Amino acid sequence: MVILNAFIVLLWVCHVLAQQAKVSSTAQAGILPARTTVTSNGGTIASNNAATQVNSKSEAAASSQPTAMPSVIINPNGPPAYITWKTPLPNTHYPPLFKIGSSTVTMEWGIDRQALAVPPDNLTVAVISPQKETIVVAELGGAATSATWDLVNITRPLMVGFFTVLVYDQRGPTAIPQAGQLMPDSRLTLGLYSPEAYVERTDGKST
Repeated sequence: MVILNAFIVLLWVCHVLAQQAKVSSTAQAGILPARTTVTSNGGTIASNNAATQVNSKSEAAASSQPTAMPSVIINPNGPPAYITWKTPLPNTHYPPLFKIGSSTVTMEWGIDRQALAVPPDNLTVAVISPQKETIVVAELGGAATSATWDLVNITRPLMVGFFTVLVYDQRGPTAIPQAGQLMPDSRLTLGLYSPEAYVERTDGKST
């Protein structure tokens, strides 16, 4: 009986020494024994260093993944987005007049944002002269809603007459109207005039 008890004690001592050796080797490797904490909803939260390292690597890997861009839903049966002129207002019978050499044309417009599903990358404002020549007035960002045409500091002669204003996006002035995209606009006409210099009469009659 004494021998049996001594044998049991010896086995217990060997077990304790083996556990201490295992803990010591784990500490030298820099990894603490795994511990978990039970939450109120029955889940578990890892709280050891090894779990923290794994979670950090997982978060880093997740953050390095490219973020998917939100898709644009376009109703194929929907209307294109139109420009609404604020100033000057289009008038086919009496187009607004501007004097060459002393005027600055300020053009302002709005865009139907509800119909505009695909915002333009850029906008171009141009005019077509009476001689059918296209003159670029301004190149703007896609969100622009105004432009100016300087008729004072002109770099090229302008012909007296009516000029058609064009506003279009990167697809060009002849782009086919498509649902959700900006429709090219050419409804505004401007009249340019240049008053003649006064010439005094030499026949003695009053003018």
